Amino acid sequence: MTLEKANASLKEKDELLTQLSSKDWFYIDLILRELRSICVRVSNEDEMTVISANVVCTPEYFFTQCELFKSHIDHFIILSELLDGSPDFSELVKLLLSFFHQLFFVYNCGKLIYQTLPNIEHGQDLMNRCKDLISLSISMIDELLLRQDSSTVLRSIETKLNEVLQMKTVILPELSLNDSKNLEDLLFSELSDMDKAIHEAALKIEEMMNKAKKQDKGVKLEVNAKVLDSCTGLMKAILELVKNAKELQKEIVSQGKVGKLVFQRFKFPKKGMANSNEFYQRNHRWTEGLISAAKVVALAATLLVDAADKVVAGSAKFEELMVASQEIAAATAQLVVASRVKADKSSEKMGQLLQSSKKVSEATGNVVATAKNCAQLVEETDTLDFSKLTLHQAKRLEMESQVRVIELETQINKERMRLAGLRKRHYHLGFASEGLDRFIPEN
Repeated sequence: MTLEKANASLKEKDELLTQLSSKDWFYIDLILRELRSICVRVSNEDEMTVISANVVCTPEYFFTQCELFKSHIDHFIILSELLDGSPDFSELVKLLLSFFHQLFFVYNCGKLIYQTLPNIEHGQDLMNRCKDLISLSISMIDELLLRQDSSTVLRSIETKLNEVLQMKTVILPELSLNDSKNLEDLLFSELSDMDKAIHEAALKIEEMMNKAKKQDKGVKLEVNAKVLDSCTGLMKAILELVKNAKELQKEIVSQGKVGKLVFQRFKFPKKGMANSNEFYQRNHRWTEGLISAAKVVALAATLLVDAADKVVAGSAKFEELMVASQEIAAATAQLVVASRVKADKSSEKMGQLLQSSKKVSEATGNVVATAKNCAQLVEETDTLDFSKLTLHQAKRLEMESQVRVIELETQINKERMRLAGLRKRHYHLGFASEGLDRFIPEN
């Protein structure tokens, strides 16, 4: 009788333990499903979605967090080997929460690093590996929900994390090389060269105007005066735009819109602690964009003056002036885009820059319209009086005109091919100047 009672008592205890275990697994499953849902949502987010626009993460700090995550994986591997028996559910909950908290933290840090690395290929490679960590973690959750052995997936997660850690040997030296360049000095040098080129262009146009008034007469004086007047108006609009762009740039740096906070796990330093050089270094892509835009504006200003000089001298056609004016308008538009990337939408200086950009567009339109009108005026002046031609002369001129049309059509086709080649070359050079030429297809 005593043995039967003992057996009954043991059976009751086993049933109670089974019920408790089932209840524990019920709550574990709830946690796992919620963590899986978070993983799916995180993996579907755009790479450009970050925790805060005012937060960055240094690569050194990112790799430190990866090392910490690796210790969580090691602990999980040990615990997973005990899940077949009666695991310590409190320890399992604690480890699940700490594991996925560190996973999401590493992933978000990786997104921030992805946006700041100068080498886009390495940034994308890092981002892909971070996404793989999330995908593998989802697989691990699925195996836990099915009460299957998850050690294999955990080993895969560990392998993938080691791949991320190995990128430290590539990324950190690149950043050290990038830091050795004083982007602030380089930017100011390019902006200074741009200012000089624009002022020299404006002075040269003024000199051409004075020379034309002294030497030219009649229709030639009228044409040259109109051309140079329109170019002068365009240069004034560009000078105003460049001035506003520089003012906006100063405002952006002083406000420290990006890069003044170092992403730390529990504490964030106060705003304003980074100096201007640190700001330019941390936001090197934006800085290099401004440098590139300044170079293009300076070059376009020189091309415009050369085109105007040739047109006034009669050694170039009005179409060349139209193209040159459109080129400098496109160059200043690039400067506006580069400036507004980091600008506050409500910035008064940003509004002034957009207004001056509009004036440049209007002035460019005026140069193009003036060139067309002057071309028509010159053409009307040079038009032949066909009423005095004989039958033989008219036939000969007609044949010559047909031959000229065929020649011009051939030249147009050749010139279109040449233009396509030049645009392709300019595309390659633009990427090469930014260190991105390796991404351009060979054909």
